[in-house]
Amino acid sequence: MRPVVLIGPSLKGYEVTDMMQKALFDYLKHKFEGRVVITRVMADIALAKRSVLNKGSGGGGGGGGGGGANSRSTNIAEVQGEIERIFELARSLQLIVLDCDTINHPSQLLKTSLAPIIVHLKIASPKVMQRLIKSRGKAQTRYINVQLVAAEKLAQCPPEMFDVILDENQLDDACEHLYEYLEAYWRATHPPVQVRRPVPPTLVPPLDPPPSEKPGKENRKKHGTSRSAAAAAAGSPDRTEHADSRTDRRIHRDSRREHRQQEYQSSRTHNRRPAAAAGGGGGGGYPRDEEYDGRSRPNDYHRGTRSRDTGGGGGGGGPYRR
Repeated sequence: MRPVVLIGPSLKGYEVTDMMQKALFDYLKHKFEGRVVITRVMADIALAKRSVLNKGSGGGGGGGGGGGANSRSTNIAEVQGEIERIFELARSLQLIVLDCDTINHPSQLLKTSLAPIIVHLKIASPKVMQRLIKSRGKAQTRYINVQLVAAEKLAQCPPEMFDVILDENQLDDACEHLYEYLEAYWRATHPPVQVRRPVPPTLVPPLDPPPSEKPGKENRKKHGTSRSAAAAAAGSPDRTEHADSRTDRRIHRDSRREHRQQEYQSSRTHNRRPAAAAGGGGGGGYPRDEEYDGRSRPNDYHRGTRSRDTGGGGGGGGPYRR
């Protein structure tokens, strides 16, 4: 996590700057409760440049300001230890807010290894700044010129040197602006964790159904009949009408078949004659080959009867001849 450093509206160590930054610290501590660490840094971390740390030699800080008496005496070992402490806090993935005593300009942090989020608490109007300093009493009014010059230098910095510029007229608006920026940064560095549900154990595949339940031809017929019966019981109008029409056709077909069989039986009974002829007085009967057996035509039978009656006489005429 990148540490957050507040700069402005003027020099650290004076009441106006310390008072406004403390209000922001309290707001962040309340809004990010459990997610923020606010720590004070007394060492001059402006000396934490890569070139200075590599050489291991001390050097003056870049613009310590009016209250930076301890910055000159800070050695490289203390600075390096402070930098390591900040990095250790950043590994906890918490928001790290630094309350630096010696940082009054963004140029002091440009070449350091911290790469912090620089927040500029800006008061653009010199008259407003002057009025705020005078409201803090005579002790602060004595250093009014130093504070006004520092505020003017910060106002002249290009916006690219800062990550966030708080130039609102109301402190509440400035606090809300800073909160929105840091909340977006928090979400970007803490993506939502996708909770993985435990994978259920592999289910045992179902066994094959017994032979009686396999979808054979008989079962298909049975299930089809039951399905049609269930559909008819459920009141499906289309299937009910279709079943009724098939039943009517089957009954009509059976009645026609029965009627044809009855006609056939009655025709055979009507056309059959007895073996002995009913001739005139007990004469001889028809020869066996001349009996009507269903294969002769009815007209032939009637012609034979007429010829016998005309030629036979009263008492037993001769056999019928063609």
